Amino acid sequence: MSATLFASLVLTLANLAPTQTVHRAHIESDAPRELRTALAAEGFDVVLDGDGVLVFGGEADFEALRQRGLTHSKPVAGRPLRTVLAEKSAARGIPAGYQDLASIIASMEQTALAHPSICQVVDLTQEFGAPLTFEGRSLIAMKISDNVTVDEDEPAMLVASTHHCREVVPAVIALEAIDRLATGYGTVNAITQAVDEHEIWIIPVCNPDGYEYVFNVDDNWRKNRRVFPTAVGVDLNRNYPQGWEYPCAGSTFMSSIVYKGPSPASEAEAQAILMLGESQRFAKVIDYHSSGQEVLWGYACPTHPFDAYFQTEAGLLSTASGYAGAERRPSADGEHQQWHSGRRGAMSYLVETALKFQPEYAVAQAEAVQTVNGIGWMLQRPIPLSGHVTAACGGAPVEATIEVVGLTLPDGETNRSGGAFGRWHANLPPGTYTLEFSAPNLLSTQRTVTVTAGTATILDVQLDGPSQTSFCEGTPNSTGDIGEMTLIGSTSVAANDVTLRARRLPAGQTCVFIYGGTQIAQPLFNGFLCVDAPLLRLGVTTTSPQGASQLPIDLTSPPSAAGLITVGSTWNFQAIYRDPAGGGLRANSTLGLAVPFCP
Repeated sequence: MSATLFASLVLTLANLAPTQTVHRAHIESDAPRELRTALAAEGFDVVLDGDGVLVFGGEADFEALRQRGLTHSKPVAGRPLRTVLAEKSAARGIPAGYQDLASIIASMEQTALAHPSICQVVDLTQEFGAPLTFEGRSLIAMKISDNVTVDEDEPAMLVASTHHCREVVPAVIALEAIDRLATGYGTVNAITQAVDEHEIWIIPVCNPDGYEYVFNVDDNWRKNRRVFPTAVGVDLNRNYPQGWEYPCAGSTFMSSIVYKGPSPASEAEAQAILMLGESQRFAKVIDYHSSGQEVLWGYACPTHPFDAYFQTEAGLLSTASGYAGAERRPSADGEHQQWHSGRRGAMSYLVETALKFQPEYAVAQAEAVQTVNGIGWMLQRPIPLSGHVTAACGGAPVEATIEVVGLTLPDGETNRSGGAFGRWHANLPPGTYTLEFSAPNLLSTQRTVTVTAGTATILDVQLDGPSQTSFCEGTPNSTGDIGEMTLIGSTSVAANDVTLRARRLPAGQTCVFIYGGTQIAQPLFNGFLCVDAPLLRLGVTTTSPQGASQLPIDLTSPPSAAGLITVGSTWNFQAIYRDPAGGGLRANSTLGLAVPFCP
């Protein structure tokens, strides 16, 4: 193909006219993979097809290509998949087999009824308060776990299928995975172990509106069914935030088959899946598509410092899936699997299955039986580095940012802990890393850890609260020092073993400990009163020969601040003491001490 003709093809397909029906045409090529790669890099909807490629677009656009001298087959308009399957069944005497959306959901419900202890059908839209799809549907998932009604502290895996609704093979794979896990539990050791040790979520159809449209109207349709003023639909697998702004992301033309949407995660379907991801913090993700029989990794445009590692892992997943190690970079950025990898450190890959969108059902079944082995491989694959981030005081889970010190990433990728247990994970190649953990209102910390190939390394981290701090002013006492305060013990509202210590005071003098809810700086005796209402007296002691005084207090009982100190509040302590050099009343005061309290 000449450079001029290729440029004409690019310009024509980039401006597809609004259409309700998609056409497809075959373009012969001596180098179909190279042609597919070149067109896909420009954001076009093109797949391999025997001795060439299939290009999808509008009928008028293909007429313009013929006028430019491009040899291709006659464009074929999409038809209802139901009709196509019925014709195949009548002509060849075989059952069509593919299930429509209602049948898929019914199959999931039947499996859950048969295996209620490990299977649960979940309406993701309702569960997470996501918007309904444009046509008013929910996204439906199957959760599989040994205690399926409980959110357990276990790594989670997501299997997502059919972002592109004309690709019906992935839904068959998802249902095969559900059936194999459900029926194998308790009888197949590897399956039993995987279910016992993971929270597994499977979404057979991520594009329910489009899937119904494929069955009833147009078997070429790819996008969802959101209606815009001049066009219909968003390519859901170009709508995710990670890499959405890249030049290799989907098209900005509404009429394009690969239109990426008006903004990142603008679509209800993507929002529901992201909410599930925020909740579960998936450590492992496989997103099934068709066609190509290969595993996709990394980004289309930018390079990543771990690309070689990602490529190797993709090759292993490809081999486990029966694809002989075939792998490549993805067709675009802004894809679903990239978000889990870039924002949550997940082991996350896209698997292109089959060689056609809608092969004979027996072919799809055989593909599913083979390909689902990749899920088993992923479930058994050790997570390179994972753990929990919790608060040192009280042990509550923490939403912490996790950064590899000294590592420069192409898109400011972040990794975070969170969820109900503060879990986190990182898909890192073997090596030694220094990680920094930080969270608002907590003290950051760095940890150095070595990741070993094929080994799961666990790193649990606790973040301390803000340090107790001194405030207010002080006046030197008869020893020439300014008295100061510290608190020893737990800063928990439930603590009963806290000790207040005043030091740098004159020896053998009376010392009164007080605390209050507000900070002030009011002259008092030879010093300053630093705390105020509510102002309470904790107790009286005598300073030691070394000029220190300690007062054990129980924050849970009177005369302390029982009921007044609450989680998240900061209380302010001070000591007033006798001082031989303290003026007429011979009294002075320490600096104030601010202490934040936690559960």
